[in-house]
Amino acid sequence: MEQTIRRSGQRRLVMALMMMTAGMMGAYTYLIRGGVFCNAQTGNLLLMGITFGSKGWKSALYYFIPFASYMAGTVVSEILRPKSVSSLRIQWATIFSLMEIAVFVLVGFVPKSVPDSIIQCLIMFVAASQYNSFQKAGNITMATTFCTNHVRQLGIHLYRWIQKRDAVSLSRVITHTVMIACFVIGAMSVSGFHQHLAEKTIWLAIGPTSLAALIMLREDLEDWKIRHSSQINRRA
Repeated sequence: MEQTIRRSGQRRLVMALMMMTAGMMGAYTYLIRGGVFCNAQTGNLLLMGITFGSKGWKSALYYFIPFASYMAGTVVSEILRPKSVSSLRIQWATIFSLMEIAVFVLVGFVPKSVPDSIIQCLIMFVAASQYNSFQKAGNITMATTFCTNHVRQLGIHLYRWIQKRDAVSLSRVITHTVMIACFVIGAMSVSGFHQHLAEKTIWLAIGPTSLAALIMLREDLEDWKIRHSSQINRRA
C-alpha cells in the first residue's frame, strides 16, 4: 500500500515534469523555429485552413509539414513501444524520455541557418511521441503536451468539489492545476531566455526531462529487483 501511494506520487511528478517540457517545446517552435505550435495540431490546422483560403494551397502546405510529422511520431511510438519494452525490460516511457533528451541536445546544435521546417519536424515528432507515451498517472487520464484536457478536468472537479467538498475532487483540482502551471512555467522559461540562448534554448527542456527519466529509471530498477528476487525464491 505504501509503495502504491509513493508510486502514484512519483507518476504525477513525472507527468508534471513532462508538462513543463511540453511548454518549453511549444514556446521554442513558436518563438524561435517558425511560429508554429508543436504540442497539438488544432492551431496548425486552423492556420492551414486560413492560409489556404487567403493565399492558396502552396502556402498552406507549410502548415501541413508539422501535421505530418506529428502523425509520424504517433505511429512510430506505437511501433517501437512493445518491441522496446520486451527486449529491454523497462518502461517505454523511460526509453522515450532518454531519446527525447538526445533530440533536444541535437536540436540545440542546429544553427538558425537551417530551415525551420526541419526542426519543426523533429520537435513535432517528439511531441506526438510524448503525448502517446505518457497517458495516465494512476487512474487519472493525462495529456502531457497540451492543456485542454487539464482545463476541462479542472472545471469538472472544481464543480464537484464545490458541491461535495470531498477529498478526491480536491485532489484532482490540485493535480490538474499543477499540470497547467508547469506547462505555463515551461513556456515562460523559454520566453525569458530565448533572446540570449537562441536555438540553444531547447536545452532548458533537458532539465525536467532528465529528472523525469531518473525517477522512471529508479522505478524500473526497483521492479527488476523485485522480479529477480521472486525468480530466486521460486528456484529455491
